[in-house]
Amino acid sequence: PKIALNDLRDLASSIKKQGLINPILISVMYKDDHEKIHYKIVDGERRFRATTQAGLGENKILAQVIEVQDPISLDLIRLTVQSTNKNWDPYDQANAEKSLLEKLGNNVTEVAKLIGISRQSIINHQKIFELKEGTLAKLKDSGKELTYARETAKLIESLSPADKDKWPDYEERITDKILSG
Repeated sequence: PKIALNDLRDLASSIKKQGLINPILISVMYKDDHEKIHYKIVDGERRFRATTQAGLGENKILAQVIEVQDPISLDLIRLTVQSTNKNWDPYDQANAEKSLLEKLGNNVTEVAKLIGISRQSIINHQKIFELKEGTLAKLKDSGKELTYARETAKLIESLSPADKDKWPDYEERITDKILSG
């Protein structure tokens, strides 16, 4: 799901008036003995929450359920579905790629083949996770593209240990400079 769900009032109002038009995509995973493990929303987290906020019961939610064999398949489906969404945040894509990398033992080549992008793109996307959490949040909240976060990470990486010691707030300074300029 999207990291930031933003304000759902308009969407909830629309769903209350028009109903839920696009189904919510839900995955179900099973144990080997075909016992259900859990359900997970793959696409439609905002619609699900807005439907709940609109006061519609669960029986009013239009959903498509897919069976998923393993967590890697779930991540791949989620990445595929979400990457076609024009409003999908590139930071969310980087997070989804990070999740796949963790599950596949940080094998960048394998993840690149699975999702159909270059190894270098994945490496560049993952640079942002070298930033402190507060810095990443500041860049994301600014509405700046993922490129700004990658450039911030590259600048910070290029600093010598002596420079980092001299300026304990170096990451914040660089971030502010990038955002202002």
